[in-house]
Amino acid sequence: MAISEHEADELLDMLSEIWDRGATPERVRAVEEFARKHGAEAHDLILELTGVHANLTASVSSARAYHAATAAVLAEALVENTEPATLSIRPRESRGNSARIALSAGASRRMLVLTSLAAAILAAMVVLSWGPNESAVHDTPLRVAALRIQRPSQPVACIISENSAVWSPGKDFNAGETLHQGQQLNLLEGQAQISMACGADIVLQAPCRVALVADDVVRLDQGSVEAQAAKWATGFVIETEGLKITDLGTRFAVSANSDGVAEAHVLEGTVLAEPLKSVRPKRSSMLLKEGQAIRVDLPKSTIDLIAAKRSQLIDHMTSFRPLRPISIFNTGLGQQIGSADPNWTVVAGDAANMQYPMPAIVTQGDPVYLDNMPDASQWISVSADQQAPPDSVYTFETKFDLTGYDLATVQIVGLFLVDDAINSLRINGHNVPFERWESSWDRQDFQKFRAIPIAEGFVPGENTISIEIYNAPSRPENPTSSNPVGMRIEWQAFGCEAEDVEGSNPGRPHAPRPSSPGRLTTTLPWLASAR
Repeated sequence: MAISEHEADELLDMLSEIWDRGATPERVRAVEEFARKHGAEAHDLILELTGVHANLTASVSSARAYHAATAAVLAEALVENTEPATLSIRPRESRGNSARIALSAGASRRMLVLTSLAAAILAAMVVLSWGPNESAVHDTPLRVAALRIQRPSQPVACIISENSAVWSPGKDFNAGETLHQGQQLNLLEGQAQISMACGADIVLQAPCRVALVADDVVRLDQGSVEAQAAKWATGFVIETEGLKITDLGTRFAVSANSDGVAEAHVLEGTVLAEPLKSVRPKRSSMLLKEGQAIRVDLPKSTIDLIAAKRSQLIDHMTSFRPLRPISIFNTGLGQQIGSADPNWTVVAGDAANMQYPMPAIVTQGDPVYLDNMPDASQWISVSADQQAPPDSVYTFETKFDLTGYDLATVQIVGLFLVDDAINSLRINGHNVPFERWESSWDRQDFQKFRAIPIAEGFVPGENTISIEIYNAPSRPENPTSSNPVGMRIEWQAFGCEAEDVEGSNPGRPHAPRPSSPGRLTTTLPWLASAR
């Protein structure tokens, strides 16, 4: 049955209720009834609207899951040893008609594999956007819908080396300087090599203007950039006004000029090239292999596949020792409310309260907190109701592994929300300096993460972070009453692999970075810049 514009609006309202207020059985049934009534037309529109919502959700959080999923689809295509399925898209004629996507002729088995994988990815994104935890099925509105937790700008890259670099006036950068998310760089002369926290290095060739969108996304506004990504940095992206290039384990170069022309040349390996949809390409995406290139001309709305101009491309990346992310679990990551967090333990606390050690419990949080984000972090405490005696102290611990890392290059930044205060923060028993803050019944600070960097005290193998949380007395009229205690933490951590680790070579052979052979302690001042 054809869907009218009014009915499409009704569907959007039903889906918005699910996204904004939770997937209650009643709301889900309403969508299911709409789908049964309108058949395939409704299924297409639901998938389209859900896909748009998932993309918007992903754009304000980490894009790494999307990149990993894209890489999985492309890996299947590569296993078949054929070109990936071609997608042609016709523009929508009216709001009530969804866009139609037609697969070009190709091996039926390959199309089935790709279609199944794409469906699985979309389903995963739908589950993510509709809420993964059990509490979402209850008809409970957001407590503080208009507010968002503030996160300080995080370090995402470091300038490794410069060669006669001249930056825009008032924006001088030096080798070893930390760069933060959202920072814009305008190189007027020379060149500069930058190491991204995800494990990719880029070389800027002047004149060049870029923005660091995230630790794995760079926007190129003008100029040329050469990139090399380690095997763990698959999914690193360089995007221009008309072209998006996703690394699949490779070296490549991207250029963009002020006339709206962008090119990408593959020097080694493979990339996924995605021209901007407004160009209306016959292909929405394509794989480019070594020796291939693409040229997108926005003013002319043209896309050309060309041979890579290897003779005109100079390898400016004389050293390549990329950063590698370190796995440290955020509190409550991916867990259900009321469950034990398998990655965090309460090892000490008020003797009258409970026995130790015991697992930390994922909690909904006090009403004055902003809402949990299960795919990012959640509050944890000593009990499901968070209640604890006043003037008591609890020590939370988590462990992580640094096997294979050069300890001199390891840098960690933690983002903290606590109720009520951190008495001490230790790494392997060594105190980490920080400026103490405290929340109380009349002075609450739960809307802004505080950054604490950790730059030393690491040991090979297993490491332990210990956090001593203080629970202050409640209101003066009830000084002996129990009150909430807890914390919420998100980590960013990375370092270089130890050079003597067998098989650790992330790509082609690398040399120590010229600024500090074999170590980064003098060229990665994350500690000072993260405060």
